[in-house]
Amino acid sequence: MRNRISSPGGSFSLALVLLLLTGRSVAQQTQWVNATPSVSPSARHFSAMAYDWIRQRVVLFGGRAVFASIQDTWEWDGKNWTQVNPTVSPSTRDGHSLVYDFRRQRAVLFGGSGVVGLLRDTWEWNGKNWTQRKPTASPGIRVWHAMAYDLARGRSVVFSGGNVRGGNDTWEWDGKNWAQALPNNSPSWRWSSAMAYDLIRQQTVIFGGVLISPPLIPSNDTWKWDGKLWTREFPSLSPPARSEHAMAYDTLQQRIVLFGGKDSLGKPLNDTFEWDGKTWARVKLANSPSKRMGHVMAYDVAREQVVLFGGRDSNGMLGDTWLYSLKKIPGKYTSFGTGCGSPAVTLSAAPASTPTIGKNFLLDSRNLPQASTMAIMAFGASRTKFGSITLPLNLSAFGMPGCFLNQSTELLVPYPVKNGSGQFSLPIPSNTRLIAATVFAQAMIVALSANSAGLLSSNGGAILIGNK
Repeated sequence: MRNRISSPGGSFSLALVLLLLTGRSVAQQTQWVNATPSVSPSARHFSAMAYDWIRQRVVLFGGRAVFASIQDTWEWDGKNWTQVNPTVSPSTRDGHSLVYDFRRQRAVLFGGSGVVGLLRDTWEWNGKNWTQRKPTASPGIRVWHAMAYDLARGRSVVFSGGNVRGGNDTWEWDGKNWAQALPNNSPSWRWSSAMAYDLIRQQTVIFGGVLISPPLIPSNDTWKWDGKLWTREFPSLSPPARSEHAMAYDTLQQRIVLFGGKDSLGKPLNDTFEWDGKTWARVKLANSPSKRMGHVMAYDVAREQVVLFGGRDSNGMLGDTWLYSLKKIPGKYTSFGTGCGSPAVTLSAAPASTPTIGKNFLLDSRNLPQASTMAIMAFGASRTKFGSITLPLNLSAFGMPGCFLNQSTELLVPYPVKNGSGQFSLPIPSNTRLIAATVFAQAMIVALSANSAGLLSSNGGAILIGNK
């Protein structure tokens, strides 16, 4: 990258280049952690789960245990599960769906399979009790359908599933009634797919599922719904074909997280993928939930973590709780190399300032000549190489005796100084891909009488970007 000079007020270009510099090799900083709560719902699969934004609880209802379906209601507070005992409740069921209607502050449940067969009833949870809604129009009876809440449009979206009438129908709930959407093109008829709403891109995304056309094989296609049209995506990478997987939208990372499911041979999976709006990326992690299918996931906004519960594997039902989130990485500034001048110019972090995503990081330059009024902050991606040049580079041959270039200089940003000191404000973008990345900084002070080059250099500084 060429040297680029930005104006002191050019925070946008600085932020952009900072992303480019640190984005070259950023390690994956997410992790799965086994929550091991003291109280937990019984082992099950094909339950349904949603996050209550207002009450900051993850709500779980029903599912299928070893011998029968269940009709219990549970809530997760970030540490433990608590069973709720409402006076009214939906009937026992599995293979149903549950989303949270943000505008109306209700969780919405639809369909599934119960003791009387397939269902088409609509229920709402207000945090205390369940209420059955009786709309004049409704999707047909179905199980293992996909459902997500379109926050921008205030609609709960249901797609396809296992139903006696068959079809790849799309329905939307506005809080009063269901209405069938009639797009010109749709994903094919399927069950046991997964669907999640992409909040930033305002799209409902569906992936995979069993295609209901002989020989009933799982797919790996990705589609998005904008409220009017279904559009198939053709990403450069896709997860392998599967069904009975789960997805949730991570609002902090602005990505849809997919975990597990059942492959084309009926074997459970435990891989993790993320969708960024354009393509899928496999997330390779040291620790992960065991292989499973028929589990449920929801994103806990308050605690910034995906919550996964239950499912089943080759040995039977599961009742464990796992959390997927960013690791907590503390930001850190570390000085290296030396400055020049008498006394030597120094560059350090301002007191109580830590390089953290979404914040400004303050750098103090000290021991400057009293007459200096201008300095240049140099940012680089390396402290060992600048093109073919090995660092640090002695600058004596350039009219700066005793001075060194301690890092590469892809970006140069002028800033004012006075009375022997200066402070530079580095805006760090609120981008989780920057976590644990490092960028290097060095101050160049305009000091016309200091040497023939009229410049002094500071020590270098390694800026490790954190999220706490």
